[in-house]
Amino acid sequence: MRQDIFYYCKVSVVTLNIFRFRKQKQPNLNIFCTYILVIVAMGVIFYPLFPILLNYPPSSINTKFDIEFSHIPYYQQYVIIILLIMLLSFICFKLIFKNVSKWNYITKVFESNNVNAIQKIRQKSFLIPHFVYLMQILIPVALVGILFIILGFHNSADVKFFILLTVGLTFTGVISYLFSKKYFRQVLKYTYLDNLKPEITRIGLRLKFILQLFPLFLFSFLFISLVGQSGLLREKGNALFKSYQREIQMKFEGVSHIQREEEIQQFLKQVRTDTKDDITFYIKPDGSYKTSDNSRLSDFFLKYTKELAFEYYGHTYDYYGSDFQGAVIKLPGLNGDWILGIKYIVSSPRNFVLIIISFMILSIFVILVLLYFAKTFADDIALIALGLEEIAEGSEADLNKKIAVISNDEIGDLAIAFNKVQEREKKYIEDIKKQQSMIVERERLVSLGQMISGITHNLKTPIMSLSVGIASIKELVAEYQASIDDQQVTPDDHREIAADMGAWLNEMTPCCTYMSDVLTTIKGQIIPEKSSRAS
Repeated sequence: MRQDIFYYCKVSVVTLNIFRFRKQKQPNLNIFCTYILVIVAMGVIFYPLFPILLNYPPSSINTKFDIEFSHIPYYQQYVIIILLIMLLSFICFKLIFKNVSKWNYITKVFESNNVNAIQKIRQKSFLIPHFVYLMQILIPVALVGILFIILGFHNSADVKFFILLTVGLTFTGVISYLFSKKYFRQVLKYTYLDNLKPEITRIGLRLKFILQLFPLFLFSFLFISLVGQSGLLREKGNALFKSYQREIQMKFEGVSHIQREEEIQQFLKQVRTDTKDDITFYIKPDGSYKTSDNSRLSDFFLKYTKELAFEYYGHTYDYYGSDFQGAVIKLPGLNGDWILGIKYIVSSPRNFVLIIISFMILSIFVILVLLYFAKTFADDIALIALGLEEIAEGSEADLNKKIAVISNDEIGDLAIAFNKVQEREKKYIEDIKKQQSMIVERERLVSLGQMISGITHNLKTPIMSLSVGIASIKELVAEYQASIDDQQVTPDDHREIAADMGAWLNEMTPCCTYMSDVLTTIKGQIIPEKSSRAS
């Protein structure tokens, strides 16, 4: 066994070096090489587990007995299966990962701004990890299942092998899923554009929880069940062997030589068995045999009994992982040695059915628990997403809404951070409004100053005209007052002074009218602005 494990590890190291070279020469195969390394690693882990969990008979694998009976030893069969899984993975990789695993192609599409091509790449990047996860589980399991259906399930060992294969592929799929998510997360980050449409095909959190956790839990349960059942069957088989071995030795205690076949039949009829499935048998020196119920003994059972059973004190086994074992003794006869024994079953069909029923009930319970857990998790995130959407599309009143913190975990931290962002955004909006008011006031003062400057310029000429007119009228008034008591001033002189004063008044009237119109215009512009600001 150690030599076989060393050989398998050596093959794995050589494969790893090849993958490193391929990684340097062709970076587009990085993710596929990761898948292959995961398969090889899981293969190394499960290589010694299969014989232990399936209760393979001692010295029945990777020995001369194994080669003579199976023609292909166990380690070669195992390597062939691993290589077939690698081949299937490579074919699926070439079909599914087309145009997505090549960074040169992705870069070229992204730089060309081809939105449709980028959308297709992103759609594949979202879905491929889940496809690969299911592909690595379903395709090999389906092929092995079809093979078993065609050839038939010979015993419970075939069912156990099928379960172990599914368990190993499930763990391989989960690990590959994690690596592929890491790779495609880089693709999604690199190809993100603001104007891209949301992806049409969406896998919700509930479905992700079911796809990732449900198979892991169930097949972990099956794996643990197989480990426990394997240990129990091993102990029960040893206990039954000791009991039946002692029973046969006691029945044939006084027999040192077999004379006639009838003697063996007579003694074996006296042997008591625990169940109706346990039978007695004997093998003649010529290789023929006889059973108590006239049933057929398998070639494996006969070969192991003759060649290896007495190396283990008469403990014999029926095929790889079979639930049938045997306790035998050897007695000399006239033409050779006779082998006498009991073939017994170590497992109970009722227990196996009970495990299947428990498995189905537990599966339903796990699905319900995962659905509830996923719904709770998704609802918490959806609540925060709804709040962000309201902020993005809502009004100022939406900023007063707060998200209730209902969990003391990362989701609760996200809700607290969201409320802080919302409060800060509200403060920013208030500051912006204050700044807008200040800017409007500054603009009003600037425009008012410009308007006053224009008014000053426009009123300068009429004011100067009025000043000259007022000064002239003052002189005429002073001249008129001085001429009142002067006897030399004639009425014509008074009329001339009055005419001059009237002329100046006529010149001043248009200036006053112009100034009144300007003030009226200014009043019409200022008062509506005040009323609008007040409203």
